Amino acid sequence: MITGYPIAGHRLNRCSYNGLGRFDRGLSGAAMDLRGVRAFCSVAEGGSFSRAAAALGVAQSVLSRQVSALEGELGGRLFHRTGRGVQATELGQALLPQARALLAEAEQLALEARGERGTPVGTVDFSVVPGCARSFRDPMSSARPRARPSLPPAS
Repeated sequence: MITGYPIAGHRLNRCSYNGLGRFDRGLSGAAMDLRGVRAFCSVAEGGSFSRAAAALGVAQSVLSRQVSALEGELGGRLFHRTGRGVQATELGQALLPQARALLAEAEQLALEARGERGTPVGTVDFSVVPGCARSFRDPMSSARPRARPSLPPAS
């Protein structure tokens, strides 16, 4: 389970991943869509909705609706909109590091679920007929350090 981080004084106190691409908030039953969180982070990093929309490959109106929906869920404005772009509000600045961490955790969860963690874990056991053991063991023992240096030596 992935759990959010508390922020004193804001309605978003705790959230947890529900396994369906959404994060449930506290006891309210509302769920936070990761697309809104991703949109928020992209707008904050790019400084404008148009740059963020181009980076995410979505229409600016879609991105604006996602951020507005997130603002509604959180109960506050995330950005000050100006003629030259946007700046994060105090709430936006407070939530941005946690939103980035949330997206990183969600990405890690997706990688692990797909088996793309990069480092294999677990043990490999195999059996051979005693007369053939040496012909298998010697080539495998010499290949093991090159293939998977983190595996323990054969016993």
